Amino acid sequence: MEDLVLSDGTAVGSDLNFNSWDKREKKHADWPINAEISVKAYLRRTIAKYSKAIRLKRNQEHAYYCCGTAKYQLDDYQGAIDDLSKAITLKPDYAEAYLNRAWAHFLLGNKADALGDITKAKDLGYPLIQEALDIFS
Repeated sequence: MEDLVLSDGTAVGSDLNFNSWDKREKKHADWPINAEISVKAYLRRTIAKYSKAIRLKRNQEHAYYCCGTAKYQLDDYQGAIDDLSKAITLKPDYAEAYLNRAWAHFLLGNKADALGDITKAKDLGYPLIQEALDIFS
């Protein structure tokens, strides 16, 4: 997806996806503390920018998806589920949102919800789903 540019000229960033930046990598022992602080600051700015897009009613399903993904990266799994659910309500065939919401459900211990979401992402044609299905089953 292309970047969304708000009316004030602010680019709200690139598409966020759990598969493109593995959460486990930021927790790696070799990751410098200041880099993790920078990542968290970036994610908070991302949430603020996409929240502005939501308020302006611009590309809302993508904005909710990106807010949810950033909240997941900040360990706010319930916030991620809430935003990803809004993205799915606006775009019921949003396979990436189902996949990311599945991971948030899984980490909160909602295994049945995680399996339902991952199955829906697979039904929508999201590639490379089998590994997640194996984990959730």
